[in-house]
Amino acid sequence: SAAWDTGSWTAKSRRTSEKARMKKTLLAQVYPTYLAPIVACLTALALVTTTLVASLAYSLAHDELRDIVSLVERRFFPDGRTLSPETEEELARLFTDVPVRVTIIAPEGKVLADSQARTAELENHRNRPEVAEALERGEGNARRFSSSVGAELIYLAKSVGPEGAPTAVIRASKPLPVLQERLAEFYGHLAFAGIAILAASAVLAYASVRRINRPLVALAAAARRIGAGDFSYRPRIAEPEERRPL
Repeated sequence: SAAWDTGSWTAKSRRTSEKARMKKTLLAQVYPTYLAPIVACLTALALVTTTLVASLAYSLAHDELRDIVSLVERRFFPDGRTLSPETEEELARLFTDVPVRVTIIAPEGKVLADSQARTAELENHRNRPEVAEALERGEGNARRFSSSVGAELIYLAKSVGPEGAPTAVIRASKPLPVLQERLAEFYGHLAFAGIAILAASAVLAYASVRRINRPLVALAAAARRIGAGDFSYRPRIAEPEERRPL
């Protein structure tokens, strides 16, 4: 009885060891080949998506600033008239609850009105990149740190008046952190969705590997029984068809 128990334990241990080796081989080699392309595709998709979304967000921000500049132009420069002394106060009222700063600048660089600061406190803006570009080409864009606001901003400036002889430059700017917060929120949702997809893909890939592994385990068990002299044993392998002859 002791000999039979020892033999049974040895056979069981051998089967367990054989099965563990087969699982290790398949899970260590086949499973990563299933999962690696999925991870690569998700990573590439995430990179492309974040790049496109960031580009679209900045493009929409510039479109928003362009619309604001056009609004200010229609409001304060109808038919090319000059600014009134109340322009600065009216400008501040218009954009009190909007995270956008609007500045009206003379061609020589003097600040004529600003929605967030007193003109007397502002230096000459003639050499600002977006202002210089607007005076030269009609419209200018920039993304830089503002010392007067103490934050990084995106700018859009447009010249007003006849081509070649503008009467003023209207500039609108928006704090970059506001845009970055929105992008960060989107990236968080994107990361959560990516992790969920990756987890589901990992489970499906594991199930596929187990499905491949199951007939091989059955064949290995049949080989052991036949090797032990049980020639009547036939493994039940329903699929795939290619493995039935084995």
